[in-house]
Amino acid sequence: MSRAYLAAWHSLPLSANLVADSVARSTRAGKQELALRDAECQPVSIAAVKREFSAGGVVVRDADGVLQLAAIRPAGKAAVWALPKGNIAEGERAEEAAAREIEEETGVRAELLAKLGHVRYTYSYGGERIFKIVTFFLFRYVSGELGRLKIEHAHEVAEVRWLPLAEAPTLLAYGGERDMVRTALETLGKQAERL
Repeated sequence: MSRAYLAAWHSLPLSANLVADSVARSTRAGKQELALRDAECQPVSIAAVKREFSAGGVVVRDADGVLQLAAIRPAGKAAVWALPKGNIAEGERAEEAAAREIEEETGVRAELLAKLGHVRYTYSYGGERIFKIVTFFLFRYVSGELGRLKIEHAHEVAEVRWLPLAEAPTLLAYGGERDMVRTALETLGKQAERL
């Protein structure tokens, strides 16, 4: 490689994206190597991806020996059942945001039992790509009436319902949320007495 190429490479900030008219070429052994044409190597500006951090919860209760979870049907999404979730406010911890979102979107209050994991995905909004990480927690229902929402949040949710926890992995619309319910089932199997 030329000295000019190496100097240009090392002068790039670590966060810069370098696209160097690269071509993946197979070697005889079937391995891939990256060939860079140093004469045409140019840094390329790629628009930053916005990041969002949210939190949500799997809220469970024991209804006469049948475990149920609180699910929402977001406004404008007729055939979608989902878990309550929303953005984490500045200065708020993820578990606090999850508890707040549960109350805002379902009308119930719940006690934190365990962290379940993260769901990561990208989506577009207004022509902008957004990378989102949602941290989910397991909660135990404490009080409140499902569906009794404050007026300032009622526009976000079309319907709230208790669903059988065992069936939720087939009823929820989003794969990551179905995975969180499966994790909740595993966690509850180890801690059933906490309900």
